[in-house]
Amino acid sequence: MKLITTRTGTFLTGSEIADAVMQNALLLCRNRRTAAVEIPVVTAEGNIERAAILLGATTEISARTVPFAATELTDQPTLVELNAQAALIGVIRALPFRHDEHEPLSYLDPWDD
Repeated sequence: MKLITTRTGTFLTGSEIADAVMQNALLLCRNRRTAAVEIPVVTAEGNIERAAILLGATTEISARTVPFAATELTDQPTLVELNAQAALIGVIRALPFRHDEHEPLSYLDPWDD
C-alpha cells in the first residue's frame, strides 16, 4: 500500500494504483497539462471510497510505501483507465514539417551546405 500526499490531503491506496497516478502526474507535468483522476482509497475507518485528485504542472504530489495490515487494494478498471490516460498523454501529437514549411527553417540545419 502507498500513501499519496497532495496539498489537499493524504490518500491510502494500492501500490500499483499509486504508481499509475505518479506516472500520470509526471507525464502531465512534462506536457504542462492538468487533469483530475479518480481512484479508490482506504478511509481512516477502513472503508473503500473514491477520491478525485488533481494532477499536473502546478500540483505537488508524492507517494511513499507504508506497512498496512489489510490486503493490497487493487482495482483493475482504474488501473486500465490510468494506464490508458498515461499512454495518451505520452503520445507526441506533433506532425513532421511539410516541405514548404521546412524550407524557411533550412538555415537551422547544420548539415545543409
